[in-house]
Amino acid sequence: MHRYLAFLWNSSDQERTARLENVALRLSGEPPWTLVYRHPGVLVAHQPPQSKIPCLHTLARAQGVILGSLLRRSADTSSTAVGDLDEPNTRRIITSGGHALVADYWGNYVALVRDAGSGRCSLLREPTASLACFHMNWDGVHVLFSDFADLVRYVAPALTVDWSYLATRLALGYQPSRHCAVTEIEDIPGGEWTTFADRGAKRTTLWHPDRFCVADPIEDESQAAAALRTVVMDSIDALTAAHDRILLLLSGGLDSSIVATCMARQARRPQVHCLNFFMPSSDVTPQALALPIGLAPEDRAKLLRLTSSGDEREFARVVARACSFPLTEYEKRLLDLRDPRTAQAPLAPVPSAYVFSYEDDAAECASATETGATACFSGHGGDTVFYATQRPVGALDYAFRHPFRTGLTQQILNATHLSGESLLGVSRKVFRHGIRHAPLPQPIDPMRQPHLLRDDTFHDISTSSYPHPWLEPATALCPGKRIHSLGVALSIPFYYNIYHRETVAPAIHPLAVQPVVELALRIPTYVLLANGISRGLARRAFRDLLPAEITRRTVKGTSAQYWQHVVRHNLPLLRHRLLDGHLVRHGLLDRTKLERYLTPDQPFLSVPPTRIMDYLACETWLQQLQPR
Repeated sequence: MHRYLAFLWNSSDQERTARLENVALRLSGEPPWTLVYRHPGVLVAHQPPQSKIPCLHTLARAQGVILGSLLRRSADTSSTAVGDLDEPNTRRIITSGGHALVADYWGNYVALVRDAGSGRCSLLREPTASLACFHMNWDGVHVLFSDFADLVRYVAPALTVDWSYLATRLALGYQPSRHCAVTEIEDIPGGEWTTFADRGAKRTTLWHPDRFCVADPIEDESQAAAALRTVVMDSIDALTAAHDRILLLLSGGLDSSIVATCMARQARRPQVHCLNFFMPSSDVTPQALALPIGLAPEDRAKLLRLTSSGDEREFARVVARACSFPLTEYEKRLLDLRDPRTAQAPLAPVPSAYVFSYEDDAAECASATETGATACFSGHGGDTVFYATQRPVGALDYAFRHPFRTGLTQQILNATHLSGESLLGVSRKVFRHGIRHAPLPQPIDPMRQPHLLRDDTFHDISTSSYPHPWLEPATALCPGKRIHSLGVALSIPFYYNIYHRETVAPAIHPLAVQPVVELALRIPTYVLLANGISRGLARRAFRDLLPAEITRRTVKGTSAQYWQHVVRHNLPLLRHRLLDGHLVRHGLLDRTKLERYLTPDQPFLSVPPTRIMDYLACETWLQQLQPR
């Protein structure tokens, strides 16, 4: 994580100015921070990460600073790292209200821009939100930060829990929102240009995934495959250039395999060490999957057809051998939640999933330290970006866009092959949702799923209580593309699940960066699902690099049974922590329901074990936050 703190205030206010002088003095202590921008009413400091490319970029005429990696786009050449910005480029960014920064650059950055003419300061967080950016108003001082622990240490504001936010989190899981579980803190959305006033802020959405779904679509499959290959390779080349040694999380699935094989063909190839997490092989059954309540039979069948064992070592080995990368295999043992590390998650403004991952974090820290890795790469985001699905959305979208073209027949056949549904069933959906434009319902309604919340608390929850600009439709989209855009909004940002490994080797997810996401959104679903195959276009684009075993494989590993065993194994602790915890005392979880559910004979077919684990994650976060 690139750690930074920025403060904006009215410089004519002597009390606030004196307060910020004290903050600057504390930042000069141990470990010392680097003051990178100082102007009346503005103070910016950071802890520079390990990197071979610039992570600090000053704007001309002292009109601001950009923290993080910044790469310039080019239609003819590869992306290149940028240093300081000259006068013409600075002027373009300011006069365009940040649009030029979004259009001409990409990276992992937060930009603070001061208009010398008006004196106003504006903030832009990189569109795909890979670098954390939180905001709070500290008695008239705008504080911007990436690490919650730094806010607590150097600012120490009074904080309160947003219990309504937590209730929504318990019911729906994590949802992107500008709200946090701490009432005073705001999560700045990616791609938002925020101009600060003394106590308020004006916000403009510069980047929205919906807009790319309708702009300049690429319908030719060959052209789309070539473009996808080029932009993925360019992004990986640009991101690896900053590191000599890299830790790669290699699951053995398609997405991490693409990242690995792209790294292997680089001319200036870094030293890559692969880490594979696996669970002992087991049969995948409806009982083991704990399938959500209310799934239609066809959707149950799709889930079973799409999932396989959590042991994918054989595929990871094939890829590692093909790339000549060393591979470490780490067995995910049954977690003992009495481990004190479960309560040692990095402090964050929202509950993280650290109780799920403390063993993974330890293994990643050890591997990164042992190999000298300065970054941890993964294939996260590829499922969403490349479009992993078994729903017949390609034919629906083709009918939506081209209802009278002869190609519709082939798209219906492709969708039938992909979904496993009957030809008649797919044709009916094409007519209803593609030609007649009837809304396509989601297979799972989260508000109809079993839960252990108090009924009165659950009834007060609204799915629209905590809005985010990416979740609000920016334009009318065909059914499958709307799912694609929402998937980007829900799954592309990973900054909120922070590990201690971030201090050793920060996470980099090359399939979730701005150029790759934008291109994939431009490609229609029926092209992404080439030949009626989930992520079919990605398979075609990289088929000459990937081992045949990876290209042919269309199932994904599942950890469902593993989490069943974890919950069963830790029932006494779960009862102890949850029955008399903060969530029960504040009226969110229902103690009676918990008592009935957390019993040895509970088959776990209603409330999924991962939901129970998330209850524990929220409870642990509250216990961690209370002393502060």
